[in-house]
Amino acid sequence: MTHADPLDQASELEHQQLQISLVNRPLPKPFSAICLNGDCGTASLPKSNYCCSECREDAEKHERAARFKRH
Repeated sequence: MTHADPLDQASELEHQQLQISLVNRPLPKPFSAICLNGDCGTASLPKSNYCCSECREDAEKHERAARFKRH
């Protein structure tokens, strides 16, 4: 009967933990084709949720204000 080397056991445990972390990671939301800033309605820039930096900043301000009101 052979016993596994402690380094092999540690390596296997690390591999298992990495696999569990990968499976349980939150997936990013897909990008929106239309600007998410209120009623802007303009097409979003590629790989973005907003048509311009002003719309992104405005939406972030509204999100922060909404979080502040909840507390």
